[in-house]
Amino acid sequence: MPLKPRIVLVLVLGASLAGTWTVGTRSGNGPAIVLLEWTALLGLGAAIGGIGWRLALYSRGVLDENCVAFVDRRYALIELCAVGGALAGIGAIAAGRSVELGPRVGVATGVLVVAYCAISVALALARIDSPLRERSWRAVALALGCLAVALVGTVNVLSLGGGALEVAVRIVHLSAFSVWFGGALWHNLIVVGAVRRYPGSKSEITAQTRAFRRTVPALVVALVLTGVAQSITAFGTSSSVYVGTVPGLLICLKVGIALVVTFFLVNG
Repeated sequence: MPLKPRIVLVLVLGASLAGTWTVGTRSGNGPAIVLLEWTALLGLGAAIGGIGWRLALYSRGVLDENCVAFVDRRYALIELCAVGGALAGIGAIAAGRSVELGPRVGVATGVLVVAYCAISVALALARIDSPLRERSWRAVALALGCLAVALVGTVNVLSLGGGALEVAVRIVHLSAFSVWFGGALWHNLIVVGAVRRYPGSKSEITAQTRAFRRTVPALVVALVLTGVAQSITAFGTSSSVYVGTVPGLLICLKVGIALVVTFFLVNG
């Protein structure tokens, strides 16, 4: 029996909060900044996954007019999440201590602020510019979201003194999460509602959903492998760390959630 989409979304949110909390507290950030960073990460998921899946899968031509209007309203919510996340990211940077962590972190953080601002501008232009150019502006927002994820991963690792390999692993981890979370958000806000309200468009929407679901196993594998690699780099392999410390328990929680979702994917 497959998990309900809302349950999957809650599990993904819980796992992402656990991961952000672990990385943020290791960097010396307090709870308020960690929550802002988590909100920013969710916003990047909306920008990369939500908008990315729109560009890859969504076709207005195969849906009836009322369904198109409903889908466009729901996509506006996803884009609002992306803008809110960008603002939260700027707030986290303003309240943090990146300037104290060296010139490389400072430069990466500065570019990240510009990327956050540009995401908001691109999505605003997608709403007010001509219909012929709205897709192009969303593609710009998607590219900027990818840049922002790469910069977030870079800042996360450099703040802890890591090297290039750790940066690459962190970027892959955050990218896989962003694509998955954005897809889960899209599924909950758009697919579920559209299928219930407009059964005449069900077959077209279901086909788009299947295309997304085919990518989820690969995303889960990427998340688990990069998550394990990051955990070993940060905490080693001693079992006492994972059962006797808060960061270790949060890591176990993340792995447990990934395994639960994988089980239902395989057996659903």
